[in-house]
Amino acid sequence: MNRKADVTSFQCPSCRSSSVTMLHKWRYLFMTSMLPVLVILAAGIFFEPLFLLFIPAVIITNYIIAVRKTPMLICRGCRYIERGSPAQ
Repeated sequence: MNRKADVTSFQCPSCRSSSVTMLHKWRYLFMTSMLPVLVILAAGIFFEPLFLLFIPAVIITNYIIAVRKTPMLICRGCRYIERGSPAQ
């Protein structure tokens, strides 16, 4: 899958720029889950292994949020964010 072909077909509804990024569910899930999972992992290793039980809860919660919020169209020029599938 070529990202350039996927990205250039959309325009920003606010400024009509073609420099937009499409944020999909798995990318959003990775970006929102990475830091909390690393912090829980460090706390589980250094302090209490019981903290490791929170990792599935963080991932499941972020997955539910990602399903609701994505796909997102993000303009790099004016920082406009459109949720849901963009109209072509």
